[in-house]
Amino acid sequence: MKFHDRVHGSVVVDPISYLAFGRRELQRLDRIRQLGGSSFVYPSASHTRLEHSIGVYGLSGAWAQHLQKQDPSLVSERDILCVQLAGLFHDMGHGAYSHTFESFVRKEMDPSWSHEDMSLLMIDRVWSSFEGILTDQDREFVR
Repeated sequence: MKFHDRVHGSVVVDPISYLAFGRRELQRLDRIRQLGGSSFVYPSASHTRLEHSIGVYGLSGAWAQHLQKQDPSLVSERDILCVQLAGLFHDMGHGAYSHTFESFVRKEMDPSWSHEDMSLLMIDRVWSSFEGILTDQDREFVR
């Protein structure tokens, strides 16, 4: 599968990673703006957390592939896949209006809440998509 990123051009998503795209935990990011409420003031600042995560997926894969070319014994294909999945999943725990939501939850509900911790919980939920393909060790790498 190939996505077009406005900043980085084409981002090719491998078949294993693509399994995550049908999950609601990832799809919900298409309704969350990367810059929170900024788009109300700057209408062109309208990209979503999903668009951002696809870009990070692409960049992290390119970075890992570059490291592999420098020393193939250091980075495996499995490592590259896990780094890409970490890039794709890194913002999964964000709520509406991004960091504004996080401030609200901390103030009104739980002072220790963070989107990073929520991302880890969501990774655990999404991981069932990779059952029989990726291992628990891979999940820990991604987390």
